[in-house]
Amino acid sequence: MTDSFESLVNDFLESSSTEILSQITEILREQTNQSLATFISSSFQPLTALEQWTWKFLSQPKDLLFNEEFFNVLALFNFQYIFQTNDIDTDLKSKLLIPSTIDIFDRIFDHLKTLTDDNDRYYFILSQWFDNLAYLIHENIQLETSPILIHLCESIGRDYLLSQQYKFYLAELSNSQLPLSIFTTKQLFYLKTCSFLFRMYICSTHEKTEFQCDYIFDQYGKDFLQIILVHHHTVESWNDELLTCIAHLIDFICACCWWGYDRAVFIEKLVLSEQLFHDYVRSLINILGYREFHERISSTWSNNETILIDSTCIFLIGALFEMKNLGCFLRSETNLSSIVLNIAQKSTYDRISICAYGVLAEILSDDQLREVKISDNISKFFFQVLELAWKHPSQRYRRLPITQLLVGRNQKILSFLQMLIRIVFF
Repeated sequence: MTDSFESLVNDFLESSSTEILSQITEILREQTNQSLATFISSSFQPLTALEQWTWKFLSQPKDLLFNEEFFNVLALFNFQYIFQTNDIDTDLKSKLLIPSTIDIFDRIFDHLKTLTDDNDRYYFILSQWFDNLAYLIHENIQLETSPILIHLCESIGRDYLLSQQYKFYLAELSNSQLPLSIFTTKQLFYLKTCSFLFRMYICSTHEKTEFQCDYIFDQYGKDFLQIILVHHHTVESWNDELLTCIAHLIDFICACCWWGYDRAVFIEKLVLSEQLFHDYVRSLINILGYREFHERISSTWSNNETILIDSTCIFLIGALFEMKNLGCFLRSETNLSSIVLNIAQKSTYDRISICAYGVLAEILSDDQLREVKISDNISKFFFQVLELAWKHPSQRYRRLPITQLLVGRNQKILSFLQMLIRIVFF
């Protein structure tokens, strides 16, 4: 297999034969989660050459449709191994997934300026590749300091996210009646992919002097709130495109509130009025309460439902920590505790569980907390956190500060975490 794959790649790079590319596509398609690590290890050099050829082609496209299937299959292949945390290390992933030179991105952006069709397939294909880079950064926090990825994210922020086109798409999504025709590949590139990549940048500790949270909320804050207020009550009928947009916009809002700090220091910038903010939070609770989303939570941060619920829980815990009066309001939302408890107990993604338990610690009384049934996966979580805290106390666990997870903001959370630890260890 290794010799055959390497020969096919070498032959393709010399000939650009669509027949050979189809054979390569089939080999990539046949790989499973179980075979990925072995395949990548044994075929690393030809794979790297193929990945770099693809980036070069995307930066100087001639005819994407000559084998669009190849781009889709390779993008899915890449997506799958991003989440292989034990068998494929970060260095290998970054060498495979990140283009070798910055000018690749510059040429891609030059090509985007030439497109005239809002449903051009180039937007769709490029989105898959840029989305994979966002997932790669999320799963490997050390890549936040990569100069080439910083250049990409800053270009996205400057030329796409802070643009009139982005503003137009937000305003369009604020309408209660959305014809399917508005969900073009260009719109999804802006609202999902650009938000997704720039979110990774603003969550980093990298200096972001070119961008200000105040400006983003001044420009888009009302639009962000309006989209959720308009669409939360129809959550049961959302199509995939609307779910994608809303999940990534909620995630982007949450990232702006935290801005790379250990606290949601900018969350009050989103508060245009107390009543409007309460309406927004109530809308988030309604979205959280849609049980079908709970069933689709993944063990990895790899689908819209997981991202939506994760970012909403992080937003709520950040708001509770920063806004003194919010706890009283949330306690009056009597359905919230049962919704969050269900999420905490069902989630297979531990950051969602711990944030959900954190919300419960803030809104439930001590007596109510003692009645909370702790899910089995939380014990594994605490072993991992305690091990990390012992070895690397200054690091983060799934981007949450270790110290916050173990100490908490106040005595109530500390007592709750101590209760969890007693259950886990004793």
